[in-house]
Amino acid sequence: MRDLRRRCEHCAAVIPEAAHPRRIYCDTRCKNAALNGLIAQARRDARSGRRCEECGAAISDDRKADTRLCTDRCAWQSWDRRRRA
Repeated sequence: MRDLRRRCEHCAAVIPEAAHPRRIYCDTRCKNAALNGLIAQARRDARSGRRCEECGAAISDDRKADTRLCTDRCAWQSWDRRRRA
């Protein structure tokens, strides 16, 4: 027999029947955890696929979001190239 009770989308706990019909999380803690997970995933997706402006190599996803160069070596080469220009 199927369980027809509504469940939290984050932790799968039972949502009380008296709760609003559009409620999808059991409490604020689960709602915040789920939304923080979505935000973190969006940030990871935004950082993936970046290329170094100096050598064209892939930039690691764990580097800061505004990183434009892959290594310190490329940073020094870029600085040196701009200084000479």
